[in-house]
This record gives sequence, structure tokens and C-alpha cells, in this order.
Amino acid sequence: MVNQYRLHRRKSGYFYHRTKVPADIRELYGKQIEQRSLHTRDFRDAIRRLPAVIVAVDEAFAQFRTDHRDDLASVALNSPSGARGKPARYGCWFSRGTEPVFPPRSEPPLSMVF
Repeated sequence: MVNQYRLHRRKSGYFYHRTKVPADIRELYGKQIEQRSLHTRDFRDAIRRLPAVIVAVDEAFAQFRTDHRDDLASVALNSPSGARGKPARYGCWFSRGTEPVFPPRSEPPLSMVF
């Protein structure tokens, strides 16, 4: 039923606007997902209210960027991955080129036995 971008319905029946926080501000913003209630259980009413909430959330992100411009610049310089939001690549428990090789299984998995 809910095939609209950023529109989600909770078990309670209320509709919410839900979106990811942009990667460049995510660390300082403190959340990975921003969600706001549309204060309605009616699908058509939620569709009608959604554009205004999308604009309000996008403006809140823009305002956060302008308010924390200096902090965002220092976070981008100090983070190992930069401001791209990709995780930094750290070493594994094995050195490069010595990846473990596992022998093939001689018996079928249990899900195939039963």
C-alpha cells in the first residue's frame, strides 16, 4: 500500500516521513535516520502532507550545515574516510595474500538432510 518515497507506516497505523541523514553531516547530527510523524492514519492525507515535511527536513539539514560549517570541516579532515561516509579500511586478522582456505564440506548442510 505504501509505495511512496520516504513514506512509512508504523504498526500503530500512523504515517511517518523517514529518510537517511546525509553522509556529510551524519556524524555530527547524531542520527542515521531522521523521521517525523505526519500525524495521520489516512493514506491520502499522508500523501498530501508529505511534500511539506520533505521540504522542512531538507531545510533542517541545510540549516544544520550552515550552523556547523566549521565543525563539519574539521570532522571531514580528521575522519579516516573523509566526508564520503564510507567506512575506513582497517586491517584484518590475516595479512594480505594469506587468506584462509577452508576445505570443501563433505556432508550436505542440515537444511538439506531434513
